[in-house]
Amino acid sequence: MLPEAVNVSGTKAITLADLEPGMPLGVTTLRRADAQIVAIDIRPIPATARLGLSPFGLQPESTMTNATLEAQVVSAGGAELVLNDASGAMKVLVPPGTTMSQAVPGSRSDIKPGETTFIAARPDADGRLTALRLQVSTDGVKPTQ
Repeated sequence: MLPEAVNVSGTKAITLADLEPGMPLGVTTLRRADAQIVAIDIRPIPATARLGLSPFGLQPESTMTNATLEAQVVSAGGAELVLNDASGAMKVLVPPGTTMSQAVPGSRSDIKPGETTFIAARPDADGRLTALRLQVSTDGVKPTQ
């Protein structure tokens, strides 16, 4: 079900230059064989989002870290973000080409055949899902949440 009042957002590409210390981020990561944590997707999240680490289905074995950005450093393999998820600081490698995007204001008219959507929904008593918010691709930038 897609209620009339559902919040619809578009999607905008961002870069490392758009990230500032203190910003809350959702960072999807994979752990390499050498134990290095590597970002595969980065996006700003609401300041009210719960911080922490949890399994995530973007790729097999991926995790989602909701954390506050403490710093960025340049490294040999790209950039490194220093994130704090309230359990302590961690370094995450951001290789060139890592997907980065953020939600921007949108409307129901942005929902069209062929666009990619991400829908946060809740199950109703009858088992149907009702959308709570919807993010849609904009100008070829796809939501990855």
